[in-house]
Amino acid sequence: MFKNLVGFALEDKYRGFELPRYFTLGVSRRTGSLTMAFDSEYIWGQFGGRDQKTVDIWMLRAGVEKRFYSWLAGRMGLIYPVIARTSTLGDLRDDIPSPKLGPTLGLSFYCDDWQMDFSLHADPAMSYIEQKGAVAAMLSLLYSF
Repeated sequence: MFKNLVGFALEDKYRGFELPRYFTLGVSRRTGSLTMAFDSEYIWGQFGGRDQKTVDIWMLRAGVEKRFYSWLAGRMGLIYPVIARTSTLGDLRDDIPSPKLGPTLGLSFYCDDWQMDFSLHADPAMSYIEQKGAVAAMLSLLYSF
């Protein structure tokens, strides 16, 4: 996957505003009720309006998902920030509290073409700001067609 979220910048009111580029590459393997996955995401480039700022972030993620029933799966994984640098905050990685790994836990509920996903994950940005471990939660609703 490669994306640059600038579609909205085609409108005149956003002219000159830029968002960074993203590149994600991942692989997964399913073995019975287990799915193992690994991906790498790189975010780079300039962002902002008149005063352009820069970002350079590279994350590695690995995880495993276990399907308990046709309607329920559990997940866990790790996020490792290899590079985390912005022109506004400097080198974030150096100031993320040890062990600099972000654990994740999640549950997915399935019903026909719908999936509801709940996850808890370490929040490296908040950990950097507060100088202690921080946890964030996310709830997603997905529809497959």
